[in-house]
Amino acid sequence: MAKRLYLSIAILVSLFLGACQPTPTAQPANQDMQNGSVGNIRVTTVQPSESLIKTETFPLPNCGGTGEIRQTLGSTASITKNVTLSGKATVRGGGEAGIPETVKLKLEIEIEAAYQKAYESANSRLDTIDMPAAAGTHVVYDIGWYEQVFSSIVQYSINEQVYEAPYVYKLQVPKLDNSHQVSCGTSTKSTESSNNVSTPEVPKPTSTPIIIATQKNTGLSLNEWYTSGNISLVAEKVEFVQNGMYITFKTKNVGVHDISFNYSTHNINVTDNLGQNYVIDRASVDNSSLSIKPGDIEQLHSAFSYTWEFHGDYTNMAVEYLTIIVTDLSAIERAEWTIPVYH
Repeated sequence: MAKRLYLSIAILVSLFLGACQPTPTAQPANQDMQNGSVGNIRVTTVQPSESLIKTETFPLPNCGGTGEIRQTLGSTASITKNVTLSGKATVRGGGEAGIPETVKLKLEIEIEAAYQKAYESANSRLDTIDMPAAAGTHVVYDIGWYEQVFSSIVQYSINEQVYEAPYVYKLQVPKLDNSHQVSCGTSTKSTESSNNVSTPEVPKPTSTPIIIATQKNTGLSLNEWYTSGNISLVAEKVEFVQNGMYITFKTKNVGVHDISFNYSTHNINVTDNLGQNYVIDRASVDNSSLSIKPGDIEQLHSAFSYTWEFHGDYTNMAVEYLTIIVTDLSAIERAEWTIPVYH
């Protein structure tokens, strides 16, 4: 009887001690991310989409001046950049997890670093946009601000668990869209900002506008117009495909008379920073001609389409940029566009 009593007491004590043990608490889904150290960050870079978000008008009056005046855009503007990272990451194998602020900060820094060359290229463009006005003229410059949007993913790991998060990197970059002369004495106000030049305006009759080259002919960016004489040219679009690319050009008559000119495959060349020349598809166009009325914009077309096809291997990781070179096209002796290559 005593043995049974002692056995019963032992069982009760055991049960009591077990009930006193702390109950394990459930860990949140992103506990590993909170406690672990982020590593193996890989930013997938992409080519940007681009859209015009605003236009600034810069008047540069020099009607009473005795010499040329000029101003670069870098003296009045700056490049803006922005990174937006999703608040949640996808877990490889399934599921989602929140991104702690400390991890988010590290990822944003890596994303900015991945596009540093794109930012530096945009920033250097400010000083290449040159705005001159000859003596006795009043020139108005139209600067377009374009938003470049890079949308992709960043991959990272914490405690051997792999995560992916979408991001958006944005740059606002300027391009010289157009320039024209107005009669001296005409008041032109800037739509976004003003550039006051303390030069008295003396009304002076003008018959034919003086057309001037509005910026350097090298280091141009995609969608940036180059003007020489009475013609403007732009490399509007580059579409990368397997074993090459398609390039689209547009021309504009900025003079007061009709212009006509001939062109062929010999007027356009593409090379990269390694010195590799890309071979143009000779079927694109052999010899052709174009006539443009004042103020009109025309596609510089090839034989069968509005694009020019070039062949070459740009996938080498050492290829950082392409240079599109146009020579001896009407009044344009030479113009070069620099196109970054993102791997």
